[in-house]
Parts: sequence; structure tokens; C-alpha cells
Amino acid sequence: MVQPVVADRDRTAPPAAPGPGARHLVAPGASGDWAGHAGKIAIWDGNAWYFETPLPGWQVHCLAEDEDLRFGASGWHAASGRGRGAAHLGLNAEADATDRLSLSAPSTLLNHEGEGHRLKINRAGGGDTASLLFQTGFSGGAEMGLAGEADFSFKTSADGAGWTTALRLSAEDGRASGAAVQSDPLDATPGRLLAVGGFGLGAMAAPVAADADAALTGGSFARPRHARGGHGGGSAHRRGAGRGRGRAAAP
Repeated sequence: MVQPVVADRDRTAPPAAPGPGARHLVAPGASGDWAGHAGKIAIWDGNAWYFETPLPGWQVHCLAEDEDLRFGASGWHAASGRGRGAAHLGLNAEADATDRLSLSAPSTLLNHEGEGHRLKINRAGGGDTASLLFQTGFSGGAEMGLAGEADFSFKTSADGAGWTTALRLSAEDGRASGAAVQSDPLDATPGRLLAVGGFGLGAMAAPVAADADAALTGGSFARPRHARGGHGGGSAHRRGAGRGRGRAAAP
């Protein structure tokens, strides 16, 4: 082929009514007559499709992107190296119709140009998602961002299918909720963040000591009101040392 031209490179199935000589770059995941030919040049001869297998250095012009493409070890990419105006850009990786910008590298640097640097993730509306998704083997394990609501949330998953909202920060007042926060002041679930006014000693209430002079093991205790005399209200709490004798302080 001399100066080959292709219509596009994001199709996964052949067009319904191709014209004679129609040419396309077959996208990954192709099906039907194109199955198993990803990355090849599909050409319609008027009766059937045949495929040209590209070699490193081949170039084609993609009409849909108005871009010259070059074939290399990572597949087809913009021949200019810049991809200006291109619908897809793969840097040492294969870009597709969903992941239009794809990069395979040990690390990524987004540097400043004299001052600060801001990474922006914009969504169309409040019901859409703007988030960072962390994966293992392309299966989701954690996500942070705006997930279909105004509140900012941190979510976790053990299998990529079922998700738990570990922490949600209200867009209205910044207050925290979620599986990682006490559901109420008496919630003693291990590992949860203690809410203001919550009881965080790992029990629903402090144990009561019938005799304040009895030997006590380490922990918290409360002296009964009837053992204190007078008519004062409330219970005194004291941390036992685990040795000797503990005495509850008088009000």
C-alpha cells in the first residue's frame, strides 16, 4: 500500500455496509469478522474482509482524527509524538474509545511551571462521578472522590463488586459519617473513629464496683450512689492500676 488511509481506529465490529476499498484499523476486543485481528488494517474488497498485519514503522493517515499514525511496539500512536487534536493517545500503551489517554510507565510526573500545579477532575452533573479509582489487576479496591453525590467519600472493596463507604464528608457542613465512624455516642465497634461526646472505652458503660475498697483489676469503674452518702448526683470514674486497692473519690 502507498500512502494508506483508514477511516478510523476505534471500531470493534465491521460497518454494516462498507464501500469497496473501505479501510479501518481494528480496535482491541473486535468481534464478528474482525475477531482476532486487533491492530491490523481491515480492508473490504467488495466481497469479504482481508487484513494487513502492520510492521514497526508503518504509517497510515486516520481520517476520523485527521492524524498520521505510526505502528510500533506499543501499537498505533500519533506519528507526531504530540497527538495534538487526536481522539486517542497511548504512551507506551493502547488507548481505546473509553480510556482515550493511556500510559504505561513506572511513574508519572505532573510538574509545576514556576508556581503551583492543580489536577482537575470535572464531572458533567451532580449525579455523575469524579473520582480516583485504585485497582489491582484492573479490579477496584478503593475509590475516593465525588461518586454520584455532592459529598466526598472514601470507599473500599474486597472483590471489586461490593463497596463499603468507609468515610463520607458532608458537602453541607463537612461532618464525617460512614463505616469508619461511630454511629452513635455508645457505639463501641472496634476500629471506628470516636465521635465528639462518644464513649470510647470499648464497652457500653463503665462497670460498677459495689465496694470501692475492694481489690480491683485494671480498668474503669463507677462507685454506686448509695455507697457515697449525701444526695449528690452522678458517678465518679477512676482508672484502676491493677495492683493494691482503689478508692473512688468523693464528689
